[in-house]
Amino acid sequence: ETSHYLDAALWVLLGALVGGRLMTVVVNFNYYQSHAGEIVQVWQGGLSGIGAMAGGILMILILALWLKYPAGTLADALLPLAGALVITAWLGCWVDGCSYGYASEHWWALSGRDEWGVSADRVPVQLLGATLTLVIIWLLDWAGRRISIPGLMAAIGLLGLSVVLFL
Repeated sequence: ETSHYLDAALWVLLGALVGGRLMTVVVNFNYYQSHAGEIVQVWQGGLSGIGAMAGGILMILILALWLKYPAGTLADALLPLAGALVITAWLGCWVDGCSYGYASEHWWALSGRDEWGVSADRVPVQLLGATLTLVIIWLLDWAGRRISIPGLMAAIGLLGLSVVLFL
């Protein structure tokens, strides 16, 4: 059964990648209409977090139908993967200078670059996002033993991750 979860995780990762790129292409359709060859060049950047979430959820639903396995149970099992991906994305943005915070002179501000390479002390948005995501996943792991409704843990987790992205 563990191999089924590993296979499902790989498919969900592929769904998230395709969904993230598809959303970016749709939002920036005017650009990609004249640069169609760049649509598949995901290594050049351009992935939507919301599109990735939608693609991953869609793939979980497809797999659940295909494997005749409860979607909620599958989603609950794959929630730690979603948390690890979101934390990795936040920290990757910190290194790359995307999703940067406002310039700040407070003692807790950290030096960081924006997407134009300008360094300044900034609100550490990426570090806050990664930390809040870690706390949410940890709390759900702790509480998960008490949640008996399949899919509820995943739904709460996705709601929490969405709130962190929104903030």
